[in-house]
Amino acid sequence: MRAILPISLIFTILISCSTQTKLPQELKGNWLSANDSIEWIISLQPDFAVYDNKFWDYKSISGNKSKFVIKLTEGTQTISLKAVLEDSLSLKITDNNNIDKRLTRKKAARPDFRNYDMQGFEELQMMDDTVTIRGFIEDYDPDIYDGTGSIYHRNVFSNVFEEEETRFNIDTTGRFEARFRAFNLQIIYLSIEGSSQTRIVIQPGSSAMIGFNNLLLDVTNDARKWEGLTDWQINHYMGEYGRLSEELILLLHHLYRNSNTSPLKKFDAIDEMSQMEYIGWRKEVYSQETAMMDSLILEMRNSKKAEECVHGILEIELLHHLYHYQISGTRFQYLAAPYIEQIPELNASSLNLINTDFLSYLNYLNIFYRQQPLSNISEDIAKYRLQFMLSQSKSTEEQKLIKELIDVPAITAELLNQGNIYPLESSDYDLFLNKRVAALRKPYNELWSKYWEKIPDSIHLHTLLKELDFVLDKHNKNLISQLYAAYCINRFFENNPPGPELNLWITNNIDDPILKKLSLEYHKKEAEAASEFADYAENTFFISQIKNAEEGDEFFNKIIQQFKGKVIYIDFWADWCSPCRAGFKPAARLKKEYAGKDVVFLYFGYNCKNERWDQVIKQDQVSGYHYWLDKEQGKVLKEKFGIIGIPHYLLVDRNGNISADQAPDPGNRAAIRERLDELLK
Repeated sequence: MRAILPISLIFTILISCSTQTKLPQELKGNWLSANDSIEWIISLQPDFAVYDNKFWDYKSISGNKSKFVIKLTEGTQTISLKAVLEDSLSLKITDNNNIDKRLTRKKAARPDFRNYDMQGFEELQMMDDTVTIRGFIEDYDPDIYDGTGSIYHRNVFSNVFEEEETRFNIDTTGRFEARFRAFNLQIIYLSIEGSSQTRIVIQPGSSAMIGFNNLLLDVTNDARKWEGLTDWQINHYMGEYGRLSEELILLLHHLYRNSNTSPLKKFDAIDEMSQMEYIGWRKEVYSQETAMMDSLILEMRNSKKAEECVHGILEIELLHHLYHYQISGTRFQYLAAPYIEQIPELNASSLNLINTDFLSYLNYLNIFYRQQPLSNISEDIAKYRLQFMLSQSKSTEEQKLIKELIDVPAITAELLNQGNIYPLESSDYDLFLNKRVAALRKPYNELWSKYWEKIPDSIHLHTLLKELDFVLDKHNKNLISQLYAAYCINRFFENNPPGPELNLWITNNIDDPILKKLSLEYHKKEAEAASEFADYAENTFFISQIKNAEEGDEFFNKIIQQFKGKVIYIDFWADWCSPCRAGFKPAARLKKEYAGKDVVFLYFGYNCKNERWDQVIKQDQVSGYHYWLDKEQGKVLKEKFGIIGIPHYLLVDRNGNISADQAPDPGNRAAIRERLDELLK
């Protein structure tokens, strides 16, 4: 006689076998398409699922052993997935449309992207939209991770509408989400505080999902376990540009690991080589790296978009370095005509914006147009300024000199080379060129030193517009030249009050609708900011002006002695210096962190007009101690600390001794905190 189970027990067994919300352990993990072992299809985690680029909650999970029905819900949407576990590494899912997908847990060791997309980018346009980044950390442990992260993103409007860094919190299940405004396709850098940093490709208006598998926990606990690992083994991506992010992780890792020339060497060579040696060597490095990457792209059968991105990254890095040569070591280097002739033209594609080197390229290109005598515009700007100086001069002899300088023909390559006895490839020629330009420009530079503080904003505006008209005309108003114009206008707004003339110029000359809209928007924002703050930030103090003494730097010692017993973080800055002012926001965060501790934030106004210096302290709400360096005091400290550019940072210990004459900038949070904490011990 068979035993009959009670009805209540039968019901309990049926329920336990058929319906639950707890994820079976055998289903847990990140599941990839078995076709290529790359494309991330679904992640099943104990507290949530990831599918179709979204987070889902479990409504129910039914089945047992190897066959399951998983119902997922997200807002008002519910989907049902049939899952068949074929073995510990293989899963088949069937979606609502009865489409089967075979999945694997194991990511490809030798990636083959199988030319999944051989369509290149269409002509990319500037956009203005929000980017959403979602992600999670598998097996998240709040005791191991710091619980925060950040996304670093840059574009031509960085520090205008958005900070370069967007921070986010990680919830107790390991999930996070961040949103920020973006204007172009670009690579962003996502950091998990105290753990890892990685890259993601984004486009305005898009969303991306990134999953860090449980290997991240291993390397966070023990950094030595990174040996032999890369982001490729740890990261998974969903979204429109998820596959492209996967490709670039591999390609760029290969580039930086296998290139015969390290990124540091590319910069160090600027100081080690003459300009003609450098441009030949650097272009050869570019050719070698391009050939190496083309070979790898062919081997891995990467997409056309990945190929175009890599070429854009290599190209903008090359141009950034070639223009960077102007700032060589501890001196400014004038460029010879043969060097300038060998600098390639930047392709007029917004693909070049994908790399953060693009902003550095614009910065050094700006230096080129304004300071290089062979740039075809710097001489015109100088003569325009001379006209103003002539109107201000009270000396007959000086007026005669100014008129002569106005009538002097522009500097040419032939004029620069008069008297040269050195080979173009030698460092001696570079020194000769610098001395030659200095001699030719000496009368003008002496006049500029005398009158620069008297030059009104209207003259600065007209010289800017002359430069921008020249650049737009030279490049037929292509996207790159319009981006250059927008970049220069943004910098001008930071240092000069907005006005209707520039507003009209933007309207008539910037054709790209997004660039025009954003530039006008920034114009309005700056006009409002100029009147927003009627007073200085709380805890803003001004140190009384100290008269120059014969001892030279005695004024500096007197200032430092006021804070004996405290650590001093010194910032040399100017109102016209965009990178200087970009450092105020991270410095503000640093001040909050060290509030109540023996740290003094001391700001030296360097090579700037006193009135404008004071306005910016109020406008940017820069708390701390402030001292305006007059021209002579600026020269003394420039020589004392070897200042070749600003911003420049120093650290002073409790005894008043210089601890670091090249201190980390406030944006380098880990490095500056380490130095401050060490000095506070």
